[in-house]
Amino acid sequence: MDSKKSKPKIVRDSPSDLSIETCDDGYILMLDKNPVLTPAGFKVVHKRYEVLEHIRADFNTSETKGLTELRSVEPGACNSFEFYRVQKEVIESQKEWSSLDFDKCLVSEDMFQSIPGHFFEAALTAPVMAWLYTLGIEWPDMDRPVYQTDPDKDEEFCKNRDLYFPPKSFSDEIEKSYRSLTPEQRATVYVLHARYKGIIFPLLLALGECTAYQYCEYSTHAYSYLLQMRETLEGDIDSAFNWLALFQSDIHHDSPAKALISEIAKGESLHLEFKSSLRWHIHKKSHDEVITHACLKTIAAFLNSEGGVLLIGVEDRGGICGIDHDGFPNDDKFLLHLYNYIQEWLGNQHATRVKTAVISVKGKKVCRVECQPHAGEWAYLRRNDEEEFLVRVGPSSKPLKPSEIATYMASHKSS
Repeated sequence: MDSKKSKPKIVRDSPSDLSIETCDDGYILMLDKNPVLTPAGFKVVHKRYEVLEHIRADFNTSETKGLTELRSVEPGACNSFEFYRVQKEVIESQKEWSSLDFDKCLVSEDMFQSIPGHFFEAALTAPVMAWLYTLGIEWPDMDRPVYQTDPDKDEEFCKNRDLYFPPKSFSDEIEKSYRSLTPEQRATVYVLHARYKGIIFPLLLALGECTAYQYCEYSTHAYSYLLQMRETLEGDIDSAFNWLALFQSDIHHDSPAKALISEIAKGESLHLEFKSSLRWHIHKKSHDEVITHACLKTIAAFLNSEGGVLLIGVEDRGGICGIDHDGFPNDDKFLLHLYNYIQEWLGNQHATRVKTAVISVKGKKVCRVECQPHAGEWAYLRRNDEEEFLVRVGPSSKPLKPSEIATYMASHKSS
């Protein structure tokens, strides 16, 4: 008789077989008539349907999914299922503290280590500095030697801890900020830290204090090996952003700046677009009406679709560059210039459907342009005797051909 225990078979099914059904706790992810489980046996359940839909959509990015006795073994990368799994198996089970030591987390932060010939540009750590300022924490002394071995096993380290790490008070404040997060946020920080080292930028990401682009730029400068896998890093950080965005409505924002940072963190979409400037051509180093035209195209497309928000002063990848380079003496002049173009190119009737605000974020100003969804009259963009009809298609604005306009209007009649 064979005493060896046979390995459980991995069954592969089409992701389309997954379904979401109602249950006592809200909604549950199912495969046929059975609940899908995390590796530790937790059912994939949530009170909100859209959260499970997000997890199911992540499964659908792979050609197949793997299950062992209905426990998921794929996907195993940085995605919504992994964030959910860690939340259930680690965070809510109070197991994170056995592996998450903030002294050890900070030792992996290159920004606190003194390495010959190594330095960070101020722009890379600017989100960290701004966040520390809001907390009233001073930046610790960076002139510290690199510590390579396990501190728990070294008597010399234990006696001279402050020689190697930032002050204990600083570490305590970082841990305090982490403990203040929601379970969803903590799971995201935990996963990113485990995968890419460092704790501060994952923490800033969860708090809405940095963008995905800023996190990626810092990481590829701090850890050279990540340059070779930048595409993977970007994808994982974007997955974290998208997961966190599902729960932003559950998090209180105590200022317009924080709300704006959270909005930027979601990235460009059907209802959100970024523009670096209103009239300043970054490459030509001069004012250019072509740049203004690009902004107005976005506004027109939002007005002809489901509405949306244009953020001027934000780079494509989420970096906040501000609107100072547009060269207006004050905010009122900037907004007057924008409204003049809306009235001239779109018409007075559409200027009333656009709401604007200039918001200061970490020393820079962003213009937020909120456009109402289509209702009543359609918006045509008229410039230099040319007329365009634009709509939103995914995260971009698309001009329709004359033959397409009537069909679009017929299918989007106002109720």
